[in-house]
Amino acid sequence: MRIAILSFGTRGDVAPFTGLGARLREAGHEVVVGVHDSFAPMVRDAGLEHRPLAADARALLAGEAGKRLRDHGSGVRGIAEQLRHAGDFTETMNELGESVVEAARDADLLLLQSASRPSACGAGSPSCCPVTRRRCSSRATPTSCA
Repeated sequence: MRIAILSFGTRGDVAPFTGLGARLREAGHEVVVGVHDSFAPMVRDAGLEHRPLAADARALLAGEAGKRLRDHGSGVRGIAEQLRHAGDFTETMNELGESVVEAARDADLLLLQSASRPSACGAGSPSCCPVTRRRCSSRATPTSCA
């Protein structure tokens, strides 16, 4: 089985997937890991194929979005504040979504970290699901694209 693991995040989001990917490869699966280029050495050190994702979560967190998140937290207030500024990320999320589709182009199964799922399915584009090529809604769940 061809498995694509996609993660948009920091080292703490990406590192566990390299261990999972290595175990899946040992079990006989073909595994690719889609992450930002800054994590490519970690992926390759685990013996896995790296496929690049466009956006760097660390850079986003270091900028204004990260400042707003730190200022307002991740609770209801913080989420509401992030939603007020969601338009600021349109270009970044579009680029991330396109790179997610490319990274998963030949996968039989997608394993998505929660932050990469909206990029893969929330856009509602006809090609948002590389496996089925089915349109996904903004309320997509991990199984609604299959």
